[in-house]
Amino acid sequence: MKKRLASCAIVLAVVGLCTVGIVAQNPPSRPDRPTQSDIVKDNLERRMNTMRNLDALARRQAEIERREELKTRYFRPELSDELRERMEVAPDVLQAYGDLLSRPDTGAIRLVPQGDCTRIERLSKATECYQENANIREYANAFSFREKLHTLFGRSDIGITSKYFVGGRHSVQTMIVDLGQMELSAVDRDSAEISFLFSFVPEASSKGMDAQFDDLKNGMTVASFENGAVGRTRNYSKVAKIEPGHVYAFRSIAYRGETTEPLEKDADVVVVFKVVDREEDGDTTIVWKVLSRKPGMVMKMSEEPAANGL
Repeated sequence: MKKRLASCAIVLAVVGLCTVGIVAQNPPSRPDRPTQSDIVKDNLERRMNTMRNLDALARRQAEIERREELKTRYFRPELSDELRERMEVAPDVLQAYGDLLSRPDTGAIRLVPQGDCTRIERLSKATECYQENANIREYANAFSFREKLHTLFGRSDIGITSKYFVGGRHSVQTMIVDLGQMELSAVDRDSAEISFLFSFVPEASSKGMDAQFDDLKNGMTVASFENGAVGRTRNYSKVAKIEPGHVYAFRSIAYRGETTEPLEKDADVVVVFKVVDREEDGDTTIVWKVLSRKPGMVMKMSEEPAANGL
């Protein structure tokens, strides 16, 4: 019996030593060590702070833009001295058309088409070319007769490529017709050659506007009536080939939403202009005058009859 008790005591002692060893190998966790939950919480807090900072930055920028003038907001191209020089109207043009340009609703502008950067082999020169073309797209190749300034093509009435005049296409209905070689002073509101521009009735609905856009994109051949008889036919379209010395008639009809307040750009204008200078690189100078201006169209969500013409 005593031997059995001694054996049990030895076993208990061994078990106790093992237990102490196990406890010693797994010390209690340190209170200053972050748990997995703490890490997740910290990451979430950092992300929330980043989002709050970005939101605050966006709000500040929006407030700055609301306070700035429209022209300052939309026209910030880094124009090179070369591009600025190319955009200047030649003094002899200003002198030759000085009488016309002294009247209201007239002007002379020089439009610069984009160049072909793909033929430039040096990377540095190609980069400069693409940057210059970006500035041209933002400023030099398009013009708004409604706002009387160079502007983004998306906000403009007309722009140019190396060979063509191109009418604007965003929230505006445009059409252009080549009248051939003639004096700009020979065209006015009553000219039979442009009677269609004034009689054209723009659709008020978006569906109707799109249909008219497609018709004009494909070109509409219209005959004029002169002295009670059918005159020559002319093509009204979205594009027209640039020809030196030719006079063009142009109409731009801006659309706005039913809930928006009208701005200066929300107008319907009829303009005639003449190509008075054209360079080999495509730079084109035109002299223009506005024949008519009235409020633009309000885009209707439902199908309604079109408004009267001009």
